[in-house]
Amino acid sequence: MEMQDDVLQNALDYLLLVKSKLEAQKLTLDNQLNGINHAIEALGGDQKFQDNSGIVGKTINIELNQVNDDTLKYNKDGFLTDKFLYVLSREKRFLHFREAAECIIEIENIVGDKVALVKDLASKISSATTFLKKKGTIVKIRPTNKNQDTFWGRPEWLDENGKILEGYYYDKKRLYSNKTTTHRI
Repeated sequence: MEMQDDVLQNALDYLLLVKSKLEAQKLTLDNQLNGINHAIEALGGDQKFQDNSGIVGKTINIELNQVNDDTLKYNKDGFLTDKFLYVLSREKRFLHFREAAECIIEIENIVGDKVALVKDLASKISSATTFLKKKGTIVKIRPTNKNQDTFWGRPEWLDENGKILEGYYYDKKRLYSNKTTTHRI
């Protein structure tokens, strides 16, 4: 009988642990919904996401690629896409994801191994901005044939031929093709 009690107690403990993890995930999702609602309101849209309502639709009255830079405010707790758009609007030029990551790390005063932090955050920015890429909110330019030399900016920073307009150029020092490499012998 005592062994059954132990098994039941272990099962109960496990279920309580799972429950607490699910509650934490629900809190994260609620925060994300609040962020989406805030973004929709900032874009002039109708708020349609609601907690615990089952509503999954949304209405945005303007296109995302028409975001006015004046409406963008930095929110440390916001979505990475919003942080990236903020950095783009602040810098007002094409940026490499690593450069944007450096800006976010600086803004948020994140401490640690800078190389590892930048690499990790740049990867997350790349994944997080997939929607922005598909919607045409951001566009890429690649001045060389190397993927590492890809820079991101706003479509209105390009002329009708896809050339960068004056004042929106990327930092040429960020080109990987300009970096010197060392070889082990």
